[in-house]
Amino acid sequence: MTKKKEKRTSLFGRPRKVVENRNFDIEPDDYQEEFEESTMLRKIVKYSAYALILVLLGIYITKRDKIQQIRSDQLTQKQQTQATQLDLGEAYGQFRRLQRQAELAYEEGDYMLAVYNYRQALTYGGTDVKTYERLILALEKSCEAGEETHCNAIERTQKRMEWVKENVVEKEN
Repeated sequence: MTKKKEKRTSLFGRPRKVVENRNFDIEPDDYQEEFEESTMLRKIVKYSAYALILVLLGIYITKRDKIQQIRSDQLTQKQQTQATQLDLGEAYGQFRRLQRQAELAYEEGDYMLAVYNYRQALTYGGTDVKTYERLILALEKSCEAGEETHCNAIERTQKRMEWVKENVVEKEN
């Protein structure tokens, strides 16, 4: 067989130099392939770049998931805050409605209903000193009308109003 020098490509399409054709009748020492150093270097750089790209892609995916989780948490928190604000608005509306009903009942002389509505209003706005003052007035009128339970509640309500004045109103100022 004749020996020819020809260029062949590897499996990856890169050119390599072949000194001679393979002849299986020849001893292994007689057959030599010469690789260019630049081809080996290119492979090393290529595979290193692939590895680097995979690492960066993994980091990106991890960070992206964390960012999405943070954004999701922020959105949930914002929605909860809005819901709480709506609840506070509804609570204030209930407070004002009950306060008006109590005032109407007081003006009509129905002190039992006035006391009830003032107490209900304080469940929605328990730091309103004026409501406590009006409640005490309604309790006194109801006590004069013969309601003993309301007579006993006047002192407790006054203590509660004083506590609210000292601990809540002063801290707000």
